[in-house]
Formats: sequence, structure tokens, C-alpha cells
Amino acid sequence: MKQPMNRSTEGCWTCRIRHRKCDELRPICKECSDRLISCHGYGPKPGWVDDPSQLDAELTRIKRAVNENFRRNKRLRKGRSSTARKPPGGHEVLDFSEPVARAVSPSVGMPYRESHLLIHYLDYIFPLQFPYYVDNPELGGRGWLFWLLMRNGPLNQAILTLSALHHHARFSNKTGTTERELIEYHTRALQGLRETLLQYQVDGFAASNERLIDFLGCGSTLLSFEVFRGGTASWQPHLNALSMVVDRMAPSPSQVPSGHQGAFFKAAPKEADSVENAKAFMVATLLWFDLLACTSCGTSPKISSYELWLDRSGIEIGPLMGCYNWTMKAIGDIGTLSARVASGDSEVPAEALDVKERLEAGLSQLDSAREPPIPRAHAVSRVFATAALVELYTLYPDLCMPDLGVAEAVERVMASIRVLPERVSLRGLTWPICIAGSMANPDQQLFFETMMSKILNPSGPGFSNCDTVFRIMKHCWNYRRNHPGEPWNWRDGMKDMGICALLV
Repeated sequence: MKQPMNRSTEGCWTCRIRHRKCDELRPICKECSDRLISCHGYGPKPGWVDDPSQLDAELTRIKRAVNENFRRNKRLRKGRSSTARKPPGGHEVLDFSEPVARAVSPSVGMPYRESHLLIHYLDYIFPLQFPYYVDNPELGGRGWLFWLLMRNGPLNQAILTLSALHHHARFSNKTGTTERELIEYHTRALQGLRETLLQYQVDGFAASNERLIDFLGCGSTLLSFEVFRGGTASWQPHLNALSMVVDRMAPSPSQVPSGHQGAFFKAAPKEADSVENAKAFMVATLLWFDLLACTSCGTSPKISSYELWLDRSGIEIGPLMGCYNWTMKAIGDIGTLSARVASGDSEVPAEALDVKERLEAGLSQLDSAREPPIPRAHAVSRVFATAALVELYTLYPDLCMPDLGVAEAVERVMASIRVLPERVSLRGLTWPICIAGSMANPDQQLFFETMMSKILNPSGPGFSNCDTVFRIMKHCWNYRRNHPGEPWNWRDGMKDMGICALLV
């Protein structure tokens, strides 16, 4: 007779609330990583555990993610079974029970297909991931990325996953093989990520910076994979694991700030410098994901050292995401304040006033810029900074003044969007659009509805989280229309919809 599993009292908080046995692997346990669910770690008890409604919502979300993972694995097994019965043209049949070293080896049957997918990623998908990226050939450009892709590690498989997803979303009516291909690449990437994570647990990547880059790159690409599928589930386990690693890499508080270089990269073509360039790019990407995720989760940043990274590492987020470091630091600070409010502390602290003053000072500095060429990051940062004020005023209504409340802050976001340069893509503005749009008054809602329709029309909802953002906004509008006077924001809307969207 099978013995019942022991219930963990020392394991991660996810296993505790699910009453599952936890192997206590760090930063994420196998029980959570195998099922692609959020591992809530081993620290102090999260405040929501003692709130019955929040606990029930989290358990419901976890159950949905477990079921989704089960269905994904079932499709994979079905695809492998049919492949075994009818091998396509003598191509190699992949065995996912083999070690990862085999799983990430070059494909024997489709070398042209994989080359095509890699080039497709560089030409079409990278610009979707990083619409405000500023390339600088004098400082190495994206050579480090091409070098990493050619190494055929977990990052390579994650990139193939994204390309296969794009093909599946765009051309699924033209070929019947895209879904099986997508599942195969995704499984390989997950296997590679887990294998690399096990290596981190052994030596912390001390023996190989390249394995560290593979881990960060593969994980961040799988995050993008979830975003392009709608960004409503399965992203938190990846972000939790990646954030913990980045947090442990943080610069020392005594480190002298290296100054603003205006770019990520050092001007050196050597392989060692390519690794450093890649590391800076990956860390900046994960800071972006983590700081913006706070808005959806109502938690403080997982990368608790975000201030050190933004102030002292020399990393500049502007050339990558179009948003200056001071804006991202304010958004991270608001995330920390939001976690306080969630724990029951509703008084306006001095830190909230400080964040407001810093945002206003930064906006004044942007408005005073007159000499051309004005960087694109000026316009993008203005949109994010004004949206951060909307979040701050929603969090602390007492900060509002008679002539400057949430509605006026939303109007400032709208004004910032109206003056964006013509070639600035709106797809990179999902975070500010969702924050401001969710809080828009009835007379402001047409602006956001028209804008989202414009974003979605060329491509539809098949390869972005823009449709998710639109659904969140409309859910908030409908609720406030039916319950006038009740406070209801984007996080309330997500909770009511049973999702937690990554707004990047």
C-alpha cells in the first residue's frame, strides 16, 4: 500500500498551503518547479496567508496553474506517442526522459528550421520584447546575443520556444506541426533551466559565468514566452528563482557608483567582455520584470537590492527599456509601500511623500529638456513616471490635493502618450496603460479604448499580453459603473478575474 506523503512544516509556503511534501530546494523547490507554480519561498509567513479570501484566491490560482501544466504535459505525451507511431521522414524522435545534455543537443533532423527560427527571433521577436532598445555598434551591439545563441544551451532552446510560439500564433492554419514543435522546444528549455538551477545550488555558478548567463537568459526568455501567451499565469516561478539569483549578485553598498555611461556595454570585443555585456543586459531585464510585477502582486520587489543595482552598478535601463533608472527606482519604492498597505498599514509614510517629490522633480527635468536630439527615453520615462503617480495616489488617496487627484494624474498620462514621437511603439507601454486606464473616469475611457483597439488591430491578441490589459481595464470600468463610489483598481480587477498579469 502506498504510504501517504508527509506534510511539510519547514518547506516553502506554497507547499505548506497546499499540504504537499517539500524537498526544500532553493531558490525554488522541485514540487513547485515541476508544476510551474509560484514557489513563495522560505522566509517569514506572507501576510495573505492569514487572510481567508486572499488565501482562497491564491489556492484557486495555483490549482488553475497545476491543471494547465497537466494539460500541457498531456499534449506533449500525446504528441510523442503519435510521433513514435509515425516518424516524420526519418527525423530523430526526441526522448525527453534523457538527461538535459541530450535534450539541448543540436537537432539532427531540422538544422535549417532551427536556423530559421533563430534569425526569425533576431529580426521580429527581439524588437517586440525590447521595442525601445537602442543599439550601439561601437559598443558591441548584439554580438553577445548571437554568440550566446550559437552555444546551443538552455537560452538557445528558450529562443526557439519564442519563435515557435510566434509561428504557432501566426501560421497555425498553415502547418499542423507547430504545436508539437512548440511543446518540444519549451520542454527542452525547462529541462535546461532546471539542470542549470541544480548547478547553481551546488556551486552558485562560481565555476562558470557562462552558465549564469544561460540561466538568466533562459529564464527571462521563458518569462517573455508567458507574457506573449497573455501573461496571466506560470510566470511567477521563473521570476522568483531568477530574482533570488540576481539579488545575491548585488553590488556592495560601499561600491562607488560607476557613473552613467548611457549604454549597457563596455567597448571591448573580447569574449570575457561579451559575458559581462550579456550579464548587464540580463540583470537590467530582470530588474524591469521584477519591479513592474510588484504592481500586479501587491508585494515588494523580490530583488530587494534593486536600489543598489540602479544606483551603483552602472547599469542603465534607459537604452534597453526606454525608462530611466530614477523612474524605475520610484516604481520599486511604490511596490515596497504597496506591500505595507497590504499588511494593514494605511498611514501615509514620509517615504510616500519622498517618492512623489522625486517623481515630480524628474518630470520637471524632462520637461525642461530643449536641446535636440531629445532621447526617446525622455518620452517613455514621462509616461511611466506619470503612471507611477497614478499608482501612488491610488495607494494613498490622502496624498491627493483638491485640484490634483487620481483623475488628474490619469489625464497627465494621457497627455504624455499624446506627445510621444511618431515612431515610438505603444506595445511597450502595457504597464502605464493598464494602471492609468484601469483608473480612468468614464469621460477618459474612450481614449484608452481607442488606443488599445489600435494596438490590437494589426496583430490581434495572439502574441502579446495587450488583450489581457484591455480585459483588465474593461473589468474595472464595468465594476465601478455598477458599484459607483467603491474603490476598485487593477489589482482588484485581476483578483476578481482570477489572474495575476505580468504587465511588461
